[in-house]
Amino acid sequence: MAGAIDERVEAVLQALRSHASARIRDEMAPRYGIVTDKAMGVAMAKMQAVAKPLAPDHALAEALWETGWYEARMVACMVDDPAQVTPEQMDRWRADFDNWGIVDTVCFKLFDQVPHAPAKVAEWTSLNDEFGGWQSGLRFADGDPKPSLRHFTTPFAIDSTRNRLWGQVRTRDVSSVTVQRRTGSTWKTIATRRTDSEGYWSWTTRLTDASYRFLAAGATSATLRHK
Repeated sequence: MAGAIDERVEAVLQALRSHASARIRDEMAPRYGIVTDKAMGVAMAKMQAVAKPLAPDHALAEALWETGWYEARMVACMVDDPAQVTPEQMDRWRADFDNWGIVDTVCFKLFDQVPHAPAKVAEWTSLNDEFGGWQSGLRFADGDPKPSLRHFTTPFAIDSTRNRLWGQVRTRDVSSVTVQRRTGSTWKTIATRRTDSEGYWSWTTRLTDASYRFLAAGATSATLRHK
C-alpha cells in the first residue's frame, strides 16, 4: 500500500511540475506576500485542475501534505475527505502553516467542513503565534477579538428580498433553534425551526420592522434589524 501511495504522490508532483513557472514562483513573495521555502510556482487554476479528479482521498491528502511542497499541500486540502479529518490532523497541519495562502485555502476548502471545526476555532483563537489566532479571521493581529468571534458558533442572516431568515448552529447534536423578534424592549419567541444535518435552518415569513435573533444550545446569535 505504501508503494502505491508513493507512486500516486509522485504522479501528482509530476503533474504540478508540468505546470510550474519560474515567473510565478518568483512573484509569490513580492507580489502576493506568500513566503515559503518549498514552492514550484503553479497557478491556482492549475492546482485546482490537478486536484479535481482525485477527490476525495484522505490517504493521498495526508501523503501529499507530508511532502512539504506548497503546491502539494494546496492540492492535499482540496482532495481530503472532511469526514475523515481528525482533531489531531488539524493540529498537525496547523503547526505546519507557514504562509497566508496555505492558511486560507486549508481553512476555506477543508477545515470549515470538518465537524471538529467549532471546537478548534475556540482553541486556536487563543493562540498567539503568527498563524494561530489572528489568521482565523476572528482576531486582529494584536490578538484582540473581532466582533465576529462572539457569534462564530451561530451565524445569522436576513434575506430581505425573499422574506427569509436563515442561520447555522456550529455545535453538534442541536436539532432546533428558537427564533425571536423584538419590536420594543421585549423579545418574543415567534418560531421554532429544525436544523438539518449540517446545523442549517431557514424560515420564510412576513418580516416586519423589528429586530431578530435566534437561540440554540445556550448561545445567542447576533441581533439583526429588518426595516
